[in-house]
Amino acid sequence: MIRSEIPQAEGAERGAIGSMLLEPYRVISMAMNEFKLKPDAFYSPAHRALVEVMYEMASAERTQAIDILTVSNALKARDQLDRIGGDEYIEGLIDGTPTAQHASDYLHDVRSAHVRREICRVCDVVHDDAIRTEESGDEILSRVSECFAEIIEGISREPTTAESVDEMHDKIMARYTDEDPDFGMPAGLDYLDRSLEFMPGGMTILAGRPGAGKSSLEGQMVVNLAMRGYTCARVTIDMNRERCLQRDACRLAGISLPKLKKGHCGAKNLASFSEARDTLRDLPVYINESATEIRQLSSWARQMKMRFNIDLLTVDHAQLVCASHLARGAPTEYQEVSHVSKMCKKLAKELNIHVLLLSQFSREGDKASRPPKLSDLRGSGNLEQDATQVVFLWKWPGFPYNLCDFDEKHRRATVVEVAKNQDGEPGWKEHWFHCNYFKFEEAEEEYWGFSKEEVSSQKKEKDR
Repeated sequence: MIRSEIPQAEGAERGAIGSMLLEPYRVISMAMNEFKLKPDAFYSPAHRALVEVMYEMASAERTQAIDILTVSNALKARDQLDRIGGDEYIEGLIDGTPTAQHASDYLHDVRSAHVRREICRVCDVVHDDAIRTEESGDEILSRVSECFAEIIEGISREPTTAESVDEMHDKIMARYTDEDPDFGMPAGLDYLDRSLEFMPGGMTILAGRPGAGKSSLEGQMVVNLAMRGYTCARVTIDMNRERCLQRDACRLAGISLPKLKKGHCGAKNLASFSEARDTLRDLPVYINESATEIRQLSSWARQMKMRFNIDLLTVDHAQLVCASHLARGAPTEYQEVSHVSKMCKKLAKELNIHVLLLSQFSREGDKASRPPKLSDLRGSGNLEQDATQVVFLWKWPGFPYNLCDFDEKHRRATVVEVAKNQDGEPGWKEHWFHCNYFKFEEAEEEYWGFSKEEVSSQKKEKDR
């Protein structure tokens, strides 16, 4: 029997590793999570050693930069640098990969060659058994399907139904072993905590008209989660890092930001502001104000997952994220928002995190004299389709803001509505939005003296 050469993809392996060195966190995450490639999927021993080192560096809780120098030092510490060809070999991988744009193609070819080698290995074992052993044909044949099943399991790593059921059961039961069982990440508002939960792999849309308080509620949720030990990553395209932190500090300190900026705060308030600063400094929250492209956003999210194991990613807001790579020329808002929604949902599942995506309403919804509905989400129906949960913020209709006393002018009667909830019932609750403090709080029943009949009738009209 004439044996053909062992299936391998030398060029693809070089391109894949070169791409990892050029864009480490994006490409390494893609290799590990999307293509499920282990280091032994690479045929070359030198490539396996390189990939193993980079995987460990990317997965470390507190990792350093991944580049030719740090990878070289890590290999030298293992006494493997000279074995793979030294620094010159690593430099050659980078020089031979002018761009990481085609990383997915390289990884696809590496995976394909690895699967073919595994098939050849199984066939060789079955071939030798059929010739050299005294087992019956039926006995050998019974092992063939098991061998190929091991290949499938090794490259997909998908759990069996029994494993999935056991994992689900164990997670639920484990929550009841604590005095305060944790059923998902709390949003920080009593009503939302009763109605929904931020579970890994899901995506929540937080929508409202301009000035409704979306960014304030997002910040309140993030700080609340971080103070409970969850790690959060924030993409803030709508405002810079300093404004976000000012709002967070004023919310924690109970200080009006306009008064603080105008110098009207006394020593007691300034002391509270400094205490809030100390609290914020220690929170596991990471802010990105420069990721305006969806590919930049996705790459940064993967990096944050690998470096800090984030639980929540927030994006403010969907209509400001660009996806200019979609087509020649300028893509439409519908195309961009659809792609952003799809990619955020993909990130949530791939990284096993929850994504909170802020959104505006369409202009038609702004003009409508009724509570909002799901079709009012601006730009694309994909937002409604992709979301696990949708939360609306809207003003109470007919509330006489122009007749309020001074105190009420600084707090807004706002309805927080769960408009879509895949894991529970939709509903709504009255809240006060304290504008100068960037804080929402649940209001007492019938708190502004108006009957609910008007809103109830409008909501019935909306649902028709």
